[in-house]
Amino acid sequence: MNRRSFLVASSSLAAGLLLTKRLQGMDTIAQVKPQPRIPLWRGFNLTELTGGQRGQTFKESDFAWMAEWGFNFARLPLSYWAWSSPKDWNAIDESALAPIDQAIAWGKQYGIHINLCLHRIPGYSVNRRELEPFQLFESTPDSMARALEAATHHWRVFAKRYKDFPAAQLSFDLLNEPPFMPDQSRYVEVIRTLVGAIRESRADRLIVADGADIGQTPVWGVEDLGIVQSTRGYLPKMVSHFTADW
Repeated sequence: MNRRSFLVASSSLAAGLLLTKRLQGMDTIAQVKPQPRIPLWRGFNLTELTGGQRGQTFKESDFAWMAEWGFNFARLPLSYWAWSSPKDWNAIDESALAPIDQAIAWGKQYGIHINLCLHRIPGYSVNRRELEPFQLFESTPDSMARALEAATHHWRVFAKRYKDFPAAQLSFDLLNEPPFMPDQSRYVEVIRTLVGAIRESRADRLIVADGADIGQTPVWGVEDLGIVQSTRGYLPKMVSHFTADW
């Protein structure tokens, strides 16, 4: 074997070993969904429903000036408190979803892609998670099971309600900035469960999963799902959070 043949054979073997490692845990290559191709989106968080206060609405003027200035993306970080309550997670007041309906309609009107994110999902929020009656992460099996069941219920309702909006207009961001975690197994379980519930209504829904560790770390255990991963560029925080009062 000459040097050129040896290098070709070695490269092929190395590529094969890497591919085998990446497909570990998958039954067949056919189960791996292709990575979605998304356009270059530029835009903002619109935070009217982030705190969960009832009666808050979005502003049409925000969509109008975004379109005027060439922006094409709005992420709506939502608290489930705006349409439900930690006292009864399964009760959803669908009339309280009207501001979200209106924001999606304005997005369509002004050419703004809408990304719905549960900033506070049943069982977890990056802000004061202790206010939740049961915890989605780092708790007893019963507590985590209850929280995941409720979180799945809320995403299932959203998926069904907005199933007629195509992926080009509407995407879902499962939950905002999951906690620091020693390993990602629980988060992988959460992502897979929520993605499965959403795809019951529309298999091609564009779905975003925030990175682990407050959005900073990619989650390799969901590569096969065909979702978008959203990570954060916070470091150094002295720059990214300059004058942020929180």
